[in-house]
Amino acid sequence: MTDTATMPRRLAGRTAIVTGGSQGIGAEICRRFAAEGAEVGVVASTSLAKADAVAVAIRAAGGTASAYACDVGKVAAIERLVADATADFGRSYILVNCAGVFFPTRLGETDEEM
Repeated sequence: MTDTATMPRRLAGRTAIVTGGSQGIGAEICRRFAAEGAEVGVVASTSLAKADAVAVAIRAAGGTASAYACDVGKVAAIERLVADATADFGRSYILVNCAGVFFPTRLGETDEEM
């Protein structure tokens, strides 16, 4: 993780929720936002343990983070995620949708059932 002591704290006082935040690019976004001072909601699709590993690393580096699991293909799960993150952090200012969900369909034909 980036050394938070040398980073400008441009996101201090802000909360970010990052879907797909438990690995790859999403995890790096979480780490960077935390280094910039944001409180971060690290969201994995199913593995709370993966999201928690990123959140633990952020907290170890002096940041603030919580882990969540959410199937972003389900409206009820998204609503629960937002409610849980709001209870933990208050208002969220940043949302990054980095979840790797792919269903080969034509534009406009995708629905929750897919």
